[in-house]
Amino acid sequence: MILGLLGVLILLPLVMLGGVLVPLLGPIGVFALVAAPFVALMLVQRLSLVLPAAAIDDKMTLKESWALTRGIGWALAVAALAVTLLAGLGVWIWSLVLMLLGALISDMGALAQLRSALFPMGAMVIVTWLFANLHTTAYALARERYAEEAGLKTAELAEA
Repeated sequence: MILGLLGVLILLPLVMLGGVLVPLLGPIGVFALVAAPFVALMLVQRLSLVLPAAAIDDKMTLKESWALTRGIGWALAVAALAVTLLAGLGVWIWSLVLMLLGALISDMGALAQLRSALFPMGAMVIVTWLFANLHTTAYALARERYAEEAGLKTAELAEA
């Protein structure tokens, strides 16, 4: 939730700037407006390592997350975009399963209410699971990269 708010706080000024640039610069302004969500996504992904770090009681700050993701911000953004598309596909498949289930269950009663509650719960599980995997993988890769830069050996890294 905090990263979502941070993403909105990053995106709003970028979109406003792009909106101002459209009448001033024409096609370049349109490009800036279209690029704003991708830039915001990259910035949020660079800060997102604090989530898996907090899960394992690693006291990582946003500044440390920013430093650890130096040079891989766009790769993280592309990965997040791919995970977003995959999450959309997963939610779509989940909705098809529930639609097929709806054909077998009457539209009245507790079963129909249960079916309508299953869609948001399933969608939330799919999206959360996929993004948790993305952030955990990014954290592990950044941690390995930091260990290599610090000169730690594989055995020392396993102990850490």
